Amino acid sequence: FTKEGDTWLNADEPELPLAQQMLDEIETQFCTLTFQRALEEHDELSGYGLDPAVRTVTGTDAAGGTCTILLGNEVNYEGVYYAMVEGRDTVYTVSGDLFSAISYDLMDLAEAETLPELNEKNVKSISLTIAEGELALNKLTEKKRELQEQETGETDENGEAVTVLVEIYHWFLSNGAEIPDGNETLTGVLEELSALRFSSVCAFRPTEEELADFGLETTLTVECMDGTRLVLLLGVPDETGASCYARLDGSDLIHLMPVSCVDDLLAMTEEALTAQAG
Repeated sequence: FTKEGDTWLNADEPELPLAQQMLDEIETQFCTLTFQRALEEHDELSGYGLDPAVRTVTGTDAAGGTCTILLGNEVNYEGVYYAMVEGRDTVYTVSGDLFSAISYDLMDLAEAETLPELNEKNVKSISLTIAEGELALNKLTEKKRELQEQETGETDENGEAVTVLVEIYHWFLSNGAEIPDGNETLTGVLEELSALRFSSVCAFRPTEEELADFGLETTLTVECMDGTRLVLLLGVPDETGASCYARLDGSDLIHLMPVSCVDDLLAMTEEALTAQAG
């Protein structure tokens, strides 16, 4: 990793977005590392996990000077680790903060993309495309006058209760079938849209073979009232079953998304959406 100004970049993939706070934490722990004990006399380094080292961290300053820290085994499960400065003979014990800060792979340090805020008010249509076909929901908005007394109990000049215009949202399927008010499937779909998020990044610019393994064959398209559109490709569950693979259309990043965010979206059917509220 290299730092340009205040921004950390991956030297091999400079276009990969990084979680800057995680790289800042590594820098902080490296630069402030102090030892707790110094073992001037010690046994073979392999017994401390220092030959080879469990972790190796090298820092380079602006002048090109370098320092390499070797991190070894944990000391008696106390959150303390053996360490050495490369080129010196002393074995130290140090806090586990630096070890913890670097215990990630590259994708763990990548910054997940942010999805737009979605709710029933700003969403205009929802469509789900799978191998069997497409299911599309469209919203119509009409204004309906409802009586509502103000907290002051005021009335108009005719003595009538003050009225307000309240937006009532009506949803239809693309074939014209109306989705009944209070439909539980639609309620679940809208709740999941509002909670839609990526949990982590799992790949950057994957190969065609890797893409096939992610199974990104379901397309969720959400059109918003302001004309913007979200196109999200959803794939198979990962090995844990708690997340599925997901990708924004055109993005270089493959994410993991909690399955709980898309359960109702993936399960919606015309029959369920046209059922009367229980």
